[in-house]
Amino acid sequence: MKKVVLVYDNLLHKPKLHNLTSFENASKYEYEDIFITEYKDIYNVFVNSLPDVYIINVSFNNFEIVERIRSMSIIANKNIKLIIISSDPEFRDILYKSKIPDRIFSENVATDVLEATILELSNIHLFKNKFLYVDLINQFELKPYSPTTEHFFVSLQIASSNPLLLSGHINNIYYSISKEFNISTEAARKSIYRVIESARRSSNDDYICSIFGNKTLNDMSPSRFLETITWKFRDDKRWLNCYLNSLHPIIF
Repeated sequence: MKKVVLVYDNLLHKPKLHNLTSFENASKYEYEDIFITEYKDIYNVFVNSLPDVYIINVSFNNFEIVERIRSMSIIANKNIKLIIISSDPEFRDILYKSKIPDRIFSENVATDVLEATILELSNIHLFKNKFLYVDLINQFELKPYSPTTEHFFVSLQIASSNPLLLSGHINNIYYSISKEFNISTEAARKSIYRVIESARRSSNDDYICSIFGNKTLNDMSPSRFLETITWKFRDDKRWLNCYLNSLHPIIF
């Protein structure tokens, strides 16, 4: 059972995570939310609970606490997923550069996005099998195993696992790429734009049309680009068969 703990300091802004306590997830998640009044309680609650997913939704923008949580995670030898919700854009920028949290949201993050992110981080089967994307990479005329292609692959993994991030939260996808490859979020963003440009210049018009239809790639945003591909894969029967095979590989 996965343990999810949320700390918050404003009763008006407390996320109502009903789905985590629903009958469907009752046997999968142990969920607890805790109201705190002092920033030091962020760390105290963490030490006492050692959750699988820890959500910090407070107005205390104290980076020292975040660093202490990372240290404690290492000491506890536990892969704790950290989600931070902050209304301070400067503090969010600091967090992005730190590469410590797993997801960073502004205070207006929707409940369904937060719940989808918890499910993504705590109990997800990421698509480890690149076979799923061989056709896509070839048809877009990308270089296999180039940094741009690797960044694109990770972006598709995350988008497929949590499509709601594409609705106003794509910075979290750039951020995950930046963490994995130790680059800036801006460099990650540029990689996706390079993929869009490569797809636009591709000579495989029929394949491009089969995914994007009559939509032009000239002014397509990364969010729309990834969203279109993600839903195409979800709707495609061949992709579904490949996905099921990746979860249950044949042993020779």
